[in-house]
Amino acid sequence: MVGALPTGLPPVSAPSLTPLLSGQLWASAALLALVGMTETSSISRFVARRTRQRSDPGREALGQGVANVAVAFVGGYPVCASLSGTSVNLAGGARGPRPIYFFTVLALLVALSLGPLFAYLPRFALAAVVIMAVASLLDFRRLLALCRADRLDALVVLTTFAVTLLIGPERGILAGVAVAWLCYLWRTRRLPVHERLWRPAGASEHSGPACCVLRPCSSLLYPNAEAIHDEALRLALARGMPVVLDLSAAPFLDADGAEAIRDLAAACGAAGMPLVFAEAASSVLERLTAAGVAVSGLAFPTVDEACVNAVAKWKPVLPVGPAALSKPPG
Repeated sequence: MVGALPTGLPPVSAPSLTPLLSGQLWASAALLALVGMTETSSISRFVARRTRQRSDPGREALGQGVANVAVAFVGGYPVCASLSGTSVNLAGGARGPRPIYFFTVLALLVALSLGPLFAYLPRFALAAVVIMAVASLLDFRRLLALCRADRLDALVVLTTFAVTLLIGPERGILAGVAVAWLCYLWRTRRLPVHERLWRPAGASEHSGPACCVLRPCSSLLYPNAEAIHDEALRLALARGMPVVLDLSAAPFLDADGAEAIRDLAAACGAAGMPLVFAEAASSVLERLTAAGVAVSGLAFPTVDEACVNAVAKWKPVLPVGPAALSKPPG
C-alpha cells in the first residue's frame, strides 16, 4: 500500500548556504544538473516529435532552474521533467499548458486534504499505470531503423537503455552522455577537406586552374585540427598553386585549430604558395590574430575575391636548368 500522505504545506524558509560556500555540494550539484537537464531535454524532444510541436531547450532550462530555486525554500528535492508523469499525460491526450495547471491544483488539493485517501491504494496499481503509459512510448521500428542507419547512434541508444535497465536512470543517462561524447570524438577525428580548383571569369576551358580552394567541413577544434591541417597541406602541396582557405564552414576555432592554421600558412609560405582566407567570421580572424597568424590584407569576404588576390600575390619559381644557363645574352 502507498500509505497515508502527510497533509499541509511545508514551511517556507531560506536555505542554508554553508554547504554551498564550503564546496561540499559542487560535485553533486553539477551531477544533478547534468542528469536533470539531459532527462528534461530528452523528454521534451521526444514529446515534441510525437505531438509535432516545437521544443525550446532554452525555456525548458529556464523553467527547470526557476523551479529548483523555488523548491530550495521549502526543503524539497531537485526537480526535473518526469518520464512517468509525461507519459501518463501523453497517453491521456493532454496537450499544452492547461494540463499542468490542472495537475498543480490537484496536487495542492491532495497535499492539503486528500492525503489520507491514499492509505489503501496498492502500489502495483500506480506501477501498472506508469508501465502502460511508458510502454506506449516505445518505438521498436524507429530503434531498428536507427540501428540500420547509424551504428554509433545505435550504440548510444543501446548503452543508455541497458545501463538504465540494469542499474538505474541516473547512471543510464550519464553512460549515454559519455558514449555520445566518445562517438562525437570518433566522428570528428578526421573530417574531409573539400578541394575546388578555381579559374578566372572568362578563362577558356582549356586553360589550367589558377588557384586551389580548400574548405574544411567543420570548425577546427582539438579532436580534428591536426587531421584537417595534414589533409589541407597534402592537397596544397600536390597542386603547387596559390591556396585559398575557405572558412565558411568553420564558425569558431579553439587554440589547437588556430595553431593548425598558423602551421599551414607557414608551410605554404615556405613552399612559395601564398595562402589567403575567405568568408571567415570575425571571431575566427580575431582568434587567428591572437595566435600570431597575419590576416591583415589576407582575409576577403568572398572566395572569388580571395582567389584573385592570391593569384596576384603568387610569384612562381622558374626552374633553373641547362637550357636557361645556355641562353645567349640579349
